[in-house]
Amino acid sequence: MRVTDLMKRGVVFVGHAGLDGKFIADGTGFVVLMEAHGFAFPYIVTAKHVIDQAAGYDEARRREILIRFNRKGGGVDYRKTAFVSWHTHPDHVETGRKQKYIDVAAFPLVNYDTWEDPKIDAYDFIIILEADVCTDDIIKQYAIGHGDEVVIPGLFHSYLGEQRNIPILRTGNIAAMRDEPFPSDRGPMDGYLVEMRSVGGISGSPVLTHMAIRPEKIDAGSDIAALLEKSKKTHFLLGLIHGHYTINSRDDWVFKTEQEVGDINAGIALVVPASKIMETICQPSAFVRAQELARQAQEHDDAISRMLKRVNGALKE
Repeated sequence: MRVTDLMKRGVVFVGHAGLDGKFIADGTGFVVLMEAHGFAFPYIVTAKHVIDQAAGYDEARRREILIRFNRKGGGVDYRKTAFVSWHTHPDHVETGRKQKYIDVAAFPLVNYDTWEDPKIDAYDFIIILEADVCTDDIIKQYAIGHGDEVVIPGLFHSYLGEQRNIPILRTGNIAAMRDEPFPSDRGPMDGYLVEMRSVGGISGSPVLTHMAIRPEKIDAGSDIAALLEKSKKTHFLLGLIHGHYTINSRDDWVFKTEQEVGDINAGIALVVPASKIMETICQPSAFVRAQELARQAQEHDDAISRMLKRVNGALKE
């Protein structure tokens, strides 16, 4: 499989500062762009458990969450964020009898309270558009399903880069589509399963379908042939990585085995669906509010409008 190098520019690293002040990476994030009334609103998206780890698991969550960007002129830059500035899914319930863990967190690069210029023109990244999201309609149109290849750009814990973020590209394939919730260490979770050869360090990474080559036909008259002929687009955002399954004891096998076990990577990762990402971004406390403010900015040539125009210009470069 050959994948464009641009894919590596689609991710950022999310983490915190250690006691020595050095950056400690907790996971991977990526940029999703929403548009309203002609203005662009970029969001950093990652897994909820990544920002939990970055902020510290104590109740206060006072530790700053750092987003590490590559700079266009070389080097890296850090965006400091507070835990309370991140949006989680409106139906997310962390623990308890009604636990419903939805492992998504989104941070708006445009601050709706201060409207401070995010100065993202210095950052070197590419964005995922709303049109790139893998919806049910997209799945049907492009015949996305079991066995299809996926690409996962993200963090490699053993080497994240000194002067720049250096993500790696992992590959795999869809092992299971959405059906019943899958078991996880945080309760049953809605998602996909993807089979991969390595999974360490990719929590929060985007999972993108890879359809570089599609046959024009399978069999004449086949129900799926017409759909595959239309499969021209290369990548769609299937979701983000929650984590991977491990086998720690014989009890972890559905069928008992005499094989020696002990923290075996099962090679299967759980993917939070892209629809959960969009629901997190589009809730009233996030993008719905931005839409109304964008409408007002469109009607008035004020400081907010000028700032949003600068954001638009930076994202189009």
